[in-house]
Amino acid sequence: MRHIRRSFALSMILCLAAGTVSGQQATDLGSLDLIGKLQKLASSGDVTAMTALGAKYATGSGVPQDFVQARVWLQKAADKGDPVAETLVGRYYEQGTGGVQDYSEAVAWYTKAADQGQPVAQNNLGVMYHDGKEVPRDFPEAVTWFRKAAAQGYALAELALGLVYYKGEGVPKDTAEAIVWLQKAADQENAAGQYNLGALYSDPDGSALNYDKAIALFRKSASQGNAEAQNSIGIMYFKGVGVTQDYAQAVSWFQASATQGNADGEADLGTCYAEGKGVPRDLAEARKWFQKAASQGNKVAITTLAKIDSAVPVIARLAPKTENLSANSAASEKSAQASLNAADELLQAKRYAEAFSKYLEADAEGNSETKGKANFRIGTMYILGQGVALNPEQGRIWLERAVVAGNKEAKDELAALDSPHSPPASTHVP
Repeated sequence: MRHIRRSFALSMILCLAAGTVSGQQATDLGSLDLIGKLQKLASSGDVTAMTALGAKYATGSGVPQDFVQARVWLQKAADKGDPVAETLVGRYYEQGTGGVQDYSEAVAWYTKAADQGQPVAQNNLGVMYHDGKEVPRDFPEAVTWFRKAAAQGYALAELALGLVYYKGEGVPKDTAEAIVWLQKAADQENAAGQYNLGALYSDPDGSALNYDKAIALFRKSASQGNAEAQNSIGIMYFKGVGVTQDYAQAVSWFQASATQGNADGEADLGTCYAEGKGVPRDLAEARKWFQKAASQGNKVAITTLAKIDSAVPVIARLAPKTENLSANSAASEKSAQASLNAADELLQAKRYAEAFSKYLEADAEGNSETKGKANFRIGTMYILGQGVALNPEQGRIWLERAVVAGNKEAKDELAALDSPHSPPASTHVP
């Protein structure tokens, strides 16, 4: 089990607040004809109504959710200089919601709103500079905008400042200052702020080690559904740091994290099943969770899967040969072959994500031959970025597993990848 992980990552939020309404609008907020009134006001050029109507379409509040219509009305308000609308239009351009994706337009609209003092826009513009989206990566410029937003008490900007101080991005690395800003975000019940501050306090190599504070912050964050915090509590129970070691509690927290799709939680839950800690030892269940984590690129899960697979032949030779076991094995192989066939058809149809999932099922259920074929396809899909994020390194790992299972295509593919002249065989579909 690894040290408690620290996922210090900047994040943005889309604020759908449409601003305040006043007068007659305020008295009609609960009425059934509010949308009609907003449409009438917006059509007459009322900027606040335009923004409010755009937000209604964005959230599906009182009208069917329609991001295209949301963008139309928000753009109208933004063109008239409304800072909230400018921020939302910037976000839509950044994400491609309801229309085209265009980072340069996103930066332009965020800048317009940020120059008017809109804190969400200031924070998001800071993230654009931090990540180098359509603008040169510029940590000092990012910090400038984070400070402007944080000065207005915007929790995500406080979080961002805490993280850049921790990493020393655009400012000298300063753990004490990082704690100050992360604490501000945490005090506003920001789950990411609570988690990251807890991660800082739980760092055994850091200067601020304090497990009592860490577990308290993790619990607050986890109570808001933060999967990383849930997993971190599980690790503390698994290792017995800051709490009494309790494998059953660890499993409970890993389960909570894993069911949200957190790859670390899936891998750690797999470890518990593989080692029989907190649950009865169950390699099949362990493999299922490792498989889920591996499909997200979790290196620990990928490596552990290879170790489990290399041990399977030995386990099979030592296991008692009974008719029941043979029947179960035959049923499992039949299911694996069905998954493999379905995956091949989905791949042919270019339904890559579904195909990838089916190949994982075939890998989990099949014998060496079926597993080898599934591993080969999973590897080539990683190499080509089909149904999964492009990752040649992981593709090679899966191809090597396929070779161990006796798959000749995988062996040829690896040779092609290593050759400066031969095209990889992975460009072919079955």
